[in-house]
Amino acid sequence: MGPLTIEMDEIPFNQPYEGIIRDFQLVKTIPLKLYFTDFLGRDSKTYEWRQTNLSPSKLNDGLERFLLNTDHVGVPHVAVAFPHITTVFRFGDPRIRDERETNMYLVGRAPTSEQDAIIPKATAEPIALGCLLELNPILSEEISFWASSRTVDEYLSKSVTLHGSLKVVDSNKLRRALGEYS
Repeated sequence: MGPLTIEMDEIPFNQPYEGIIRDFQLVKTIPLKLYFTDFLGRDSKTYEWRQTNLSPSKLNDGLERFLLNTDHVGVPHVAVAFPHITTVFRFGDPRIRDERETNMYLVGRAPTSEQDAIIPKATAEPIALGCLLELNPILSEEISFWASSRTVDEYLSKSVTLHGSLKVVDSNKLRRALGEYS
């Protein structure tokens, strides 16, 4: 299976946009921490949960069905769900040789409208960890929660709260630096 490609709108040069956390749900059966996030500054019908006809509860149910059928039940997972794409990460499973519970692994990503189709990543494939909102503050805080918790239950009792938003002031600086838009 080749890498999954997701088409996203191009952001005009220097057009800022913001990422915010809209909601949080804990699915204890996995366990799974599920963050519902929006992009502000893009097409609201595509990038804001309140403006779409997508169902957070349907996504929650689809992820739970998918993850209950993996070998990693009991290992904490973190999902970041934008209306256009959902990415699932997990901590290392100590039952698997060479995995460390202090590492994060990409489980898969798929368009949110296909919540039953989260695609597991093969280890030989190159993986993108995630976008800025997935990595900071969500995953950085989740890793901090994991490191500072004495038990899985203590870890599960903590969730990220974003006061305000994470602002991306220019999403095309690297493309310009590499000359793709010259």
